Amino acid sequence: MAGRFPENHILSYDLLESAYVHSGLVTDVEMYESYPATYLADAKRRHRWMRGDWQIMQWLFPQVPLAAGKEPNPLSGLSKWKISDNLRRSLVPPLTLLFLLGSFIWFPQIAWIALLLLVIVSFLPFAITFPVSLFRKPKDEPWLLHLKDICYKGGHQLKQVLFTIATFPYEAYLCTDAMVRSLWRLAVSHRHLLQWQTAEEGERTAVNDRAGIFRQMWFSPVFAILCIGLLWPYPEIFFYTIPFILGWLVIPYIVWYISQPLPEQRVELNEQEKLFLRKLTRKIWYFFETFVNETEHYLPPDNFQERPAPVVANRTSPTNIGLSLLANVSAYDFGYLSMQGVIERTTQAFLTLTKLKKYRGHFYNWYDTHTLEPLYPLYISTVDSGNLAGNFITLSHALKELIDTPVYDPVIFEGLSDTVRLGQEHIKNNPVLEELATVVAARPQPETLPSAYAN
Repeated sequence: MAGRFPENHILSYDLLESAYVHSGLVTDVEMYESYPATYLADAKRRHRWMRGDWQIMQWLFPQVPLAAGKEPNPLSGLSKWKISDNLRRSLVPPLTLLFLLGSFIWFPQIAWIALLLLVIVSFLPFAITFPVSLFRKPKDEPWLLHLKDICYKGGHQLKQVLFTIATFPYEAYLCTDAMVRSLWRLAVSHRHLLQWQTAEEGERTAVNDRAGIFRQMWFSPVFAILCIGLLWPYPEIFFYTIPFILGWLVIPYIVWYISQPLPEQRVELNEQEKLFLRKLTRKIWYFFETFVNETEHYLPPDNFQERPAPVVANRTSPTNIGLSLLANVSAYDFGYLSMQGVIERTTQAFLTLTKLKKYRGHFYNWYDTHTLEPLYPLYISTVDSGNLAGNFITLSHALKELIDTPVYDPVIFEGLSDTVRLGQEHIKNNPVLEELATVVAARPQPETLPSAYAN
């Protein structure tokens, strides 16, 4: 790639690089990244992408620029098609807007046909994907639940289609600005060709106040007013355009409204839901209580297989270790483990950690919990090591809080109640459990406990 591109010229390099080095197209891998939180932050990012696409337009010509001079275009027909398709995509909104405007000026009597075309183009993706999703039901999902889920998602998609129609004039303006700005910089000014912001910076500097959004989206209401002036003499046609014009007039307000942070929603659980979650929590702690023991050197086994035969996976990772350490603290918070138990289990785990072999101070990704030997192939996982580091930080703060915490905490009775409830579910009509449930429900003070329960 040395010398193949002019300096300070290429804003979007990924398509060009892949075209030159013939990298493969992977279609069976899904990648996720954070999506912009507001519409204008997304518009700013797409504006940069479009500028980058127009700045590599020269790679459609027979001669392409080098760092010094020119050479015959080495790109394949497929690579040229990819570049041209990106340009075509950015030309669709402004050309559709020109078609709409031309219809209003020269053929106002049939302007409804142009509006109908806009609606069809906007609804086409929804019309194709919704029936496909409707009949692509997972095998283990009931039809009623599937229909409910599809209708819920379809409602969101329908809102997105209506939003696309309402933002159509601004999208046309955005694409036109990106195209004109790039061509001007390429042909005339030769400045700001690499104007670029990180996604985080773009998110931070995106306009989010009402006045700023109206200033940035001024074209939509201006275009709506222009349409009113053009179609006012034709009341029978103007009637059909009212929903579109109203949407284009108020779209800055809609964008401002949907860009506001969502109000914090607090979920209030009823007693039955709380009881279900507490019993589930106690079952989860039972895994750590049972398997993180002296035999496993106080390291958590990766999993326990119940069927077809009970098998403990005697291996662990830094992520498992970190979760186990925090499970001890969580068990204390729920009343399942005493403060002494937290200290003892944490101490034993750290004594084991000092015995594990490391690579330049880093834990390997898998260890045998019986022999403490690292498992092959030996490697370091930045993900697992990062998880362990974050868990260590959390554990440090939790242990510091224990210094000023009273040894006796009434929450211990909540934990005992969860344990007794689960015992009663598995052992029906047991007199000892019945008596224990009565004692725990009374929430006695330590000094009033019968000697049989004091320990």
